[in-house]
Amino acid sequence: SKSTVYKVCRVMLSTRKTRCFSYFASPDSAKNEMLLQLRVFYTNRLSGLFAFLKKMAKPVALSPELSLQALFRLKAAHRLACSILCFTSPSPFNCSFQAMEREVIAAFGKGEPDEIMSSAFKLKVTREDIHTLKNLRWLNDEVINFYMNLLVERNKKEGYPAVHAFSTFFYPKLISGGYKAVRRWTRAVDLFKLDLILVPVHLRVHWALVVIDVRKKTIKYFDSMGQKGNKICETLFQYLQEESREKRNLDLTFSEWTLHSMESHEIPQQLNGSDCGVFMCKYADYISRDKPITFTQNHMPYFRKKMVWEIIHQQLL
Repeated sequence: SKSTVYKVCRVMLSTRKTRCFSYFASPDSAKNEMLLQLRVFYTNRLSGLFAFLKKMAKPVALSPELSLQALFRLKAAHRLACSILCFTSPSPFNCSFQAMEREVIAAFGKGEPDEIMSSAFKLKVTREDIHTLKNLRWLNDEVINFYMNLLVERNKKEGYPAVHAFSTFFYPKLISGGYKAVRRWTRAVDLFKLDLILVPVHLRVHWALVVIDVRKKTIKYFDSMGQKGNKICETLFQYLQEESREKRNLDLTFSEWTLHSMESHEIPQQLNGSDCGVFMCKYADYISRDKPITFTQNHMPYFRKKMVWEIIHQQLL
């Protein structure tokens, strides 16, 4: 019915991010025109939009967040949503949610533990590594480092902040050997020309994240269990100080910088003992898009499956 279509379209247009419309099943040259037509039809007359959707050769694609969380909450629109929408990714092809689900199940299935599931960024992720993304398992270094590189790769596109992500092995090396031990880690990058620097931190049995915002001169510690990271922030400021002296022959002024451990009420918190790695990765994802961190513990099973697909296909949804 037209009322059902209206409900669906209201969800589709409820965000200001036109990226949420993702890619249509059409040639690149036609995507902008189709999006424009869709918006015009919706604005001018509902009947026009309904006719437009009916004529589409393939489904219109929304972002994963909308299709899974917002859209399907509209029970009245559920059947129509299944027929005109699909869970897709920013790629030249569309893929149904069911097909993606089958890929994730296969990745979680039996196989040789050392089978390489994805290889890029001079990193390899095996089936055993992928299995750390199963519910209630702790993420390992390989999964986190691969995901961080996916964030960096995505942010090379226009419209995203310039980001550098350190390896999970960076902070332990800095602590154990001081600046000299990590001086060459940035030989190919100028940290002070970037917008954001992500530093994953492993605290024995817990993952946390430090975000250095070069634009705002802030160093913030994000911990999904509400722990303080003031000393970690200070250590990383001292690293930046050494880096600035070494690479730019300039001293940083401490009073110009803000160091802050995020409070438990400021960021989402985990409600179990196993999702810290996923929380850390998603903190990095949202922050690297300059978006508010709005997810909750309830999103973790979905995020885990989503990360499996993203790692295997080497692209973020």
